[in-house]
Amino acid sequence: MADLYFSEYIEGSSNNKALEIYNSTGSAIDLAVENYVVQYYFNGSTTAGLTINLTGTVANGDVFVLAQSSANSTILAQADLTNGAGWFNGDDAIVLRKGGVNGTIIDSIGQIGMDPGTEWGTGLTSTADNTLRRKTSVTMGDTNPNDAFDPSTEWDGFPTDTFDNLGTYGGLPPSTLSLSVSPTSFSEAAGNNAATATVTRTGSTTNELTVTLTSSDTTEATVPTSVVIAAGQASATFAVTAVDDAIADGSQNVSLTATATEFGSSTTNVTVTDNDAPAVRIRDIQGTAHTSPLNGQLVSNVAGVVTALRSNGFYLQDPNPDNNDATSEGIFVFTSSTPTIAVGNSVLVSGRVSEFRPGGASTGNLTTTQISSPTITTVSTGNALPAPIILGNGGRAIPTQVISDDAANGNVENSGTVFDPAQDGIDFYESLEGMQVQVNNAVAVGPTNNFGEIPVLADNGANASVRTSRGGIIIQPGDFNPERIIIDDEIISNEPQVNVGDTFNGATVGVIDYSFGNFKLLNTQALPSVTSGGLQREVTHLTPTAHQLTVATFNVENLDPGDNDTKFNSLAGAIVNNLKSPDIISLEEIQDNNGPTNDSVVDASQTYQKLISAITSTGGPTYEFRQINPVDDTNGGEPGGNIRVGFLFNPNRVSFVDRPGGSSTTNTTVSNANGFPLLSDSPGLIDPTNPAFDNSRKPLVGEFVFNGQTVYVVGNHFNSKGGDQPLFGANQPPTLTSEVQRNQQATIVRDFVQSILASDPNANVVVAGDLNDFQFSNPVNTIESAGLTNLIETLPLNEQYTYVFDGNSQVLDHILVSSNLLHNLDGFDVVHINSEFADQTSDHDPSVARFHLSPSIINGTPRKDTLVGTFKGDTITGFLNKDTITTGTGSDLIVYTKFGDRGDTITDFTVGADKLVFTELLDKVGYNGTNAIADGFLGFEQKGANAVVLFDPSGFGKHHQRAFITLENVSAVALNDVNNFVF
Repeated sequence: MADLYFSEYIEGSSNNKALEIYNSTGSAIDLAVENYVVQYYFNGSTTAGLTINLTGTVANGDVFVLAQSSANSTILAQADLTNGAGWFNGDDAIVLRKGGVNGTIIDSIGQIGMDPGTEWGTGLTSTADNTLRRKTSVTMGDTNPNDAFDPSTEWDGFPTDTFDNLGTYGGLPPSTLSLSVSPTSFSEAAGNNAATATVTRTGSTTNELTVTLTSSDTTEATVPTSVVIAAGQASATFAVTAVDDAIADGSQNVSLTATATEFGSSTTNVTVTDNDAPAVRIRDIQGTAHTSPLNGQLVSNVAGVVTALRSNGFYLQDPNPDNNDATSEGIFVFTSSTPTIAVGNSVLVSGRVSEFRPGGASTGNLTTTQISSPTITTVSTGNALPAPIILGNGGRAIPTQVISDDAANGNVENSGTVFDPAQDGIDFYESLEGMQVQVNNAVAVGPTNNFGEIPVLADNGANASVRTSRGGIIIQPGDFNPERIIIDDEIISNEPQVNVGDTFNGATVGVIDYSFGNFKLLNTQALPSVTSGGLQREVTHLTPTAHQLTVATFNVENLDPGDNDTKFNSLAGAIVNNLKSPDIISLEEIQDNNGPTNDSVVDASQTYQKLISAITSTGGPTYEFRQINPVDDTNGGEPGGNIRVGFLFNPNRVSFVDRPGGSSTTNTTVSNANGFPLLSDSPGLIDPTNPAFDNSRKPLVGEFVFNGQTVYVVGNHFNSKGGDQPLFGANQPPTLTSEVQRNQQATIVRDFVQSILASDPNANVVVAGDLNDFQFSNPVNTIESAGLTNLIETLPLNEQYTYVFDGNSQVLDHILVSSNLLHNLDGFDVVHINSEFADQTSDHDPSVARFHLSPSIINGTPRKDTLVGTFKGDTITGFLNKDTITTGTGSDLIVYTKFGDRGDTITDFTVGADKLVFTELLDKVGYNGTNAIADGFLGFEQKGANAVVLFDPSGFGKHHQRAFITLENVSAVALNDVNNFVF
């Protein structure tokens, strides 16, 4: 078998010494792997005096040059390896081994063990001071270094320091190939003979030579697989064929290569010019704005890879993006029916650019850019998808405060709008429209809703604004949290049921879409596993006590008797166990007795009773209710449901002052009765026929008494925010169309509260309910301007929420109180039991406030006393003798326990507000009836401006009655009413 051998020997002046080794094996040789060595045997020695390990690779037909490191620069220029040790002279034998120092000898120069004196050979073919070149007829080495050596038999000689042909075998240039093409540039439309190529060889032409041909891009230009250079010929030609790819990809460079054994290879480049129109890229369609600069235009051969499929189209993304974050590389292709292509297809799409506004113009939604009426050409299948853009840490930073502050003339789609994805959330998501994105370690800031949507924050909320204490995110004035991302199950369904604070373990991957006023991430892969945040339903610590009144508000979400027992029992459990059975509850969204059945039924007594029964069965008190039925179909809400506001109250703790006259169309007013705010109706509606309450709930007012103190409660359910433009809509800032009506409603409630406080600045007033607006909104601020304090603002910022919408924790439900109640506030609590949970009884969280309202007790003596009450609701007992009693403001009780208490004068008794208490006195005379007036025990007569109460211990009637109490400036006729007494 052929192996390497010495092809040139240089023993020149000074250190001009070199050896050339030729490879004729037919393949490349790795010298180090095969362990080739060169050994020098000095001055007839039989032991190698120097061994040089060879390294590097010798191509077939090429040579390897080993040189003395101090040799002439011409030699060193050809050297593949140098060595600086003492080298050979003319009388030193040289051996080439394969396999190391004891390996096989494959060539030799000289004779081991013999010292010829100065040289082997004579003249120019001697081994001293000459250059020797192996004869080209010699094709293998001298493998016997022990026989006699005569250089002239295999070597040609040359004078000292001849090394001009060192590095080429036999002193001739190596056999090579060269490739040329004419012309070097041609159109892809040129076809089969676009150019002529010539491959030329050097060296011997005795035999024919097969040359292998390749093209670096066969989609642009092709060549035959091989061409033969005939024997006796130095060259051959072949045709280069242009490929018309129908892709607008611009001019392309293609490398053509010719390769032949022992001749190496040659490459030349050609340019294939495009005959297609310039390509429109997806980023050109999307542009740096909310609408396409090509809207309405036809586009052709838009290239991309299919990343996701929907029932009416697919998402296409350019796998070769530019470096401009403002231009999206993705787009939706609207096919109108189920597309027949597959994810991973590389396609060309032609069609018309359009802007689709989901829901229509009236919604205020943004448009989405799409290609409609498409023609689709598949180029290839099974392609890798573009890497998703990471949102958050390690990728693009998500704006955390501003949704938009650059809209021209209030609309981000208007010309002149500054497109600022780095700061404005609406622009940030627009710049990713249709693209694949990735959110790592998402944390839920809202529960899974009925539409399979989950609002989340990236990176476990690491860069988010104010978080709630339970894992949500709080809205603030000017900050509606653009960092929220809504995951939607449009492509892959069966999203998990998560609660606020639950986290996804890993990457959530999908495409950015827009619908229903929000950008959404449509996950295209199954969502990662979920780790529960351990969210628990809260239990308030605000329990009612003897001197502490609790008042709550609770939106029970379209409650009617047709709801299953589970809902009623859950609401009952919430009221009893979580809210600790508040004394007074303002309820919103109580429906009539047949719920959404749209008929003439408006009565809701069955709804209340079913809830009260469930509360009692759960261990709570037997509540009573008060409300006013609405006019049919005038309160808005679910059609037919006739939702309204109502009161539950615990009669063992508070009493309700029933003052008849309230109806669905009667306006309740306030009159000043000696400093006591007197309601015309209780319960009653506030201005129910005012257009401000069209198709909305009317405020309900009721008068309660706790520990002798009157508390006015106004229950509300303002019109909803439905119809407002979306946070991520075209108009910025959004137009809040619904706020106009809420402002009107708030003004009416404010004026009503002011009328109470005008009569008694110390009156206990509660305004409670679902106001459908935020604590910093205009409507709520209007109500506060009556002199009320919003209790939600007494909590830390991260606890100010009663509702979660699209992942925004916010306040819709409020309790506002007058200054006297504020001064007696014992605590306020939003009890989070619903809004953060996927499993909800209602979508609102209830709130409860507790007030310290001790009874004001004023007792006289057996002597003649002058007793003066306070501004509170006093309980005054004069006892024996003729006392003068001035009750002061408030709703007061004047108590009589025995007949000897007679003779008092009451200077400021207010009919309809104050009460005379005869319970103990009547018990002592054996009366146990319900109307001591009708039964003859009490009578009345007018004496001048004063009314006199007459009392007959026997109950025989007027002729046996005696003067008992004088009430100054009171009408006996007005006093003659059981509502002015407690029997």
